[in-house]
This record gives sequence, C-alpha cells and structure tokens, in this order.
Amino acid sequence: MRLLTFVLVLISLIGCSVNKYVSPSDGVNVRFKSTTKNEPLQWLFVFENDYDCKGIQSVQDIGSEVLDLSFKFHPRQFYTIFYGASEMQGVYTFKVDGANEYSFTTDGTYVNALERKVQSNSNWKPLLSLTKRHLTRPGLQSGSWCKSDEAFKGVKDS
Repeated sequence: MRLLTFVLVLISLIGCSVNKYVSPSDGVNVRFKSTTKNEPLQWLFVFENDYDCKGIQSVQDIGSEVLDLSFKFHPRQFYTIFYGASEMQGVYTFKVDGANEYSFTTDGTYVNALERKVQSNSNWKPLLSLTKRHLTRPGLQSGSWCKSDEAFKGVKDS
C-alpha cells in the first residue's frame, strides 16, 4: 500500500512534465479495458527503453479515469507498459508481433492479457510473452521505473 501511495504521489508530481506518447496512424492495435465502473484505468505509460523502463511516456493523462482505451504501438520488438487502476498497478513487458493486436482487461485485481492475428481474425489467445517487472522508485522522471532485465538489454526500437 505504501508503494502504491508513493507511486501515485510521484506520478501526480511529474505528470505535467511526462512526455505524451504519440500513437501512430498505422501500427499495432492495443486496447485496455476495465470490466467494472468502480475500477477505471487511472494512468497508462509506455517506455522508450524496455531494459530498465526509462523514457516514460504518458498514453493516458493522469486523473482522466477511463473504462476503455484504444491506441496503437509503433512497431518494435518489445513494449513495456505501466498502468494503474484503483488499488492495482503493474509494469509488464511483452513481445510485439506486428501481425497481432493486443487486449488487456482488468477487474481491478487481475489483468487478462490476450493477443490474436489481425488478418485471419482468429480467436483471442493468452499473451504468453507477458513478463511482470519489478517496479522501482526513480529519483527523477528520467530514472529507471523497473528493475533492469537482461532479457531486454540492447533491444532498440525498429
């Protein structure tokens, strides 16, 4: 609970200075959805660097609670997301396939992450490449927001 309070205060303090993520007109489709009105998505960030979660960018403005948010990712090998909904928050990295689209659904306590092929309109399947990351407390906005992970070292944007 202390970590959640700290993160909320830190995010609210730096919220005005966080770079805004610009969704490309053509890219990988991503959707975040809350299944309960009592647990709206309160923030969503992506990172430029997946290794140690540096280069934070805001997809959703802090304080603008939403139940359904769709956007696009620039094509690259991995993406790291940091989201929060009421008492729940998480930092996750997952492998991105440009032929897929992604769906994250939360009820406030659990996240269901799915993927499917866009062209074949296939059934949704569990996103098996999802890796939960350890949230860290950066001293500055430009600091590391998660513990570094060798699996993502040297991974650059395409």
